[in-house]
Amino acid sequence: MIQATRLRRIALLGLAALLVSGCIQPGNEEVNELFRLQQAIRERSPQSRKHSGISLATPNGISLGKLPVKTGPGGRKIVSLSLDEAVRRALANNPQIAVVSFAPSISREEAIQEAAEFDVSLFGEIGYGYSRMSHSMHSSKAHEGHGVDFGWGLQQKLATGGTWQIRNSLSRDWSNDGDKRYSNALGLMFSQPLLRGAGTEVNLADLKIANLEHRISLSEFRAEVEDILTQTTIAYYDLLQAREKVAITQRLYKRTQETFKRLEARKNLDATKVQRKQAEAASKDALATLLVNRNEAADAQDTLVKLLGDAQLNLISDVQVLPATKMAVDKLTLSAKDQIIVALKNSPALEQIRLAVEQAGIGVRVAKNETLPSLDLYTAVELMGRTGSQKDSFNEVAGADNAAYQVGVQFEYPLGNRMAKSELRSARLVRRQTLAQLQATADDVVQSVREHVRRIQIAQKEIVARQDAAEAYREELKGLEDMERIRAQLTPEFLNLKLQAQRQVAASEQRLVQAIYEYNTAIVELSEVTGVMLETRRVKLAVPDAIGTDAK
Repeated sequence: MIQATRLRRIALLGLAALLVSGCIQPGNEEVNELFRLQQAIRERSPQSRKHSGISLATPNGISLGKLPVKTGPGGRKIVSLSLDEAVRRALANNPQIAVVSFAPSISREEAIQEAAEFDVSLFGEIGYGYSRMSHSMHSSKAHEGHGVDFGWGLQQKLATGGTWQIRNSLSRDWSNDGDKRYSNALGLMFSQPLLRGAGTEVNLADLKIANLEHRISLSEFRAEVEDILTQTTIAYYDLLQAREKVAITQRLYKRTQETFKRLEARKNLDATKVQRKQAEAASKDALATLLVNRNEAADAQDTLVKLLGDAQLNLISDVQVLPATKMAVDKLTLSAKDQIIVALKNSPALEQIRLAVEQAGIGVRVAKNETLPSLDLYTAVELMGRTGSQKDSFNEVAGADNAAYQVGVQFEYPLGNRMAKSELRSARLVRRQTLAQLQATADDVVQSVREHVRRIQIAQKEIVARQDAAEAYREELKGLEDMERIRAQLTPEFLNLKLQAQRQVAASEQRLVQAIYEYNTAIVELSEVTGVMLETRRVKLAVPDAIGTDAK
């Protein structure tokens, strides 16, 4: 009865060790819209190439529906594109987002690899042995011995730094003289560091660092998505501004052409050659500006469609893109202090450095533990059975007839301990460096926020002034045109005044468009600096469509 109780105690001790050790997990995955977007993007390649090596890239994005195509002058295809639609297609198809989207999955696998260090492992072994001894003076026959050994068990490294092992061994030995013996042993071994290498803080350090690295990669992916969205929005505004400039210069060219035609019609009356050439020069100058602006619009469209990487709108298709969303001119009330608070909380750059500070802190704690002496506790319990039959050997183990117990400690202290102390100093310097980097980045973020807030505030005032100026120049030109219809004779002074007024109207309208562009781009860049680009209305609308069914 006492022997059976001993055996049950050993079995319960082994089971308790297994349950206490548990299974170390790499950490829960944060599932949100951005993560699902990352997963959906990772499942596909945004572009395919027909041949290996460098060749023409063909957009291969998910289906977001085709945009309606109209036929314009000269038979060219025209697509009207809203800003929301541009954002959707950039999220779904941009190649750079797809490249960065693999990093979180890779870092996640690295965290799983670190957690796998604490998995329970099953081991086993089998072996055969043979021995032969020459005959003695009492016997002319040589002694031959045979043996077969079996062993199996479970073992695991614990989060505390210790290890446990449950092992069962069975041996069968026989010889040519008829001697046969069975041996059976069941053992439980446990070791645990008490100083150096002890505790979950040290042994789970690599796993914690890997989890932080995964969070950093998610933050980097978020920053890349926000940057692509910023680039897409600004590229959209660039194209919108370029189209506006084309329209303005077209009006200027039309007006100067009309002036030139009127002078040509009056060349036999009162229009001198100098006046006609003056009007012709103004018309040619407007035409040259129009050609330059059209080229700038084509470049702006190429920049936008490259960011979209879309199957319908891309660098291969011959489609003219017309922006359908106007830039905002409504006044926006901002507080620099509030925007700084938001930026310090949400900026991806600051988030990544804060996580790096946590990693450095873990490194300091691990390095500090390494400076401690080594003091390890080890224990072992083994039940043995050695008889002439296999059944009896099992019975002896089950009855705990033969038992061995062992307990002890091991101690080691490196004299001088220079390596560990140097690594601790290095870890502390790395942490101080990371903290300094955090402060420097925070200062940069604050400075950038203040600059963008000032840009927005100045642009708001500039828009009002530019609107008034443009309206005044238009009224001046209208007055001159009304006067021209009732004048009997064109003087050189009047002609110069009219041509100058036409150029001033065009210039004032372009400056107004530029001011509106600066206002809108400053708002977009402020959203990126403060880390709230993904929380804007456009992105919330775009994310579900960009995810599509691939995320499910």
